[in-house]
Amino acid sequence: MAEIKSTLDLIMERTKNMQLSPAEKAEIRLRETSGTVRGWLQKFADGLLSAETLHSLYAEASGKSPEVRDLMRAELIERISLDGENMDTIALIERLLDVPAAPLEDLVRSFRNKRKRLDRQGRDAARTALADCGITGGAVVPNPSLDPARPEALAKLEAAFLKEREALSARL
Repeated sequence: MAEIKSTLDLIMERTKNMQLSPAEKAEIRLRETSGTVRGWLQKFADGLLSAETLHSLYAEASGKSPEVRDLMRAELIERISLDGENMDTIALIERLLDVPAAPLEDLVRSFRNKRKRLDRQGRDAARTALADCGITGGAVVPNPSLDPARPEALAKLEAAFLKEREALSARL
């Protein structure tokens, strides 16, 4: 009687002599390491991993894989945003990667100041528009978010921030 083979048996039989190239092996290792680094950072962000534990995991992995530092740097830099609280991330970059925090803090501060200036300009423009309509006084509080040019200006500001963040990341 003929033997009925499972799909898995057929696949295993056809692939038993196949081997991964060194480039494919490196790509798989890089993808796995990237996932591991992202997992550590997510656990740290969720409070499930202490800074000390993360530091020891990072030190151990850095000894085995030289690309861990670049992956960690890229993941941490990507977490820096204009809207978020970046102090923990910047402190982690400083501690793990031995990178000075000042350039990162200056970048965020600079772009937040630019956004404040944009808000101030929007309020002034709204106040002027209201005054042109005869609405004035101390109780008038203009809303800069109603400016039709604001979304585009904010998008440009965010794009410039991301570009500067990437340039800074390449220099670190």
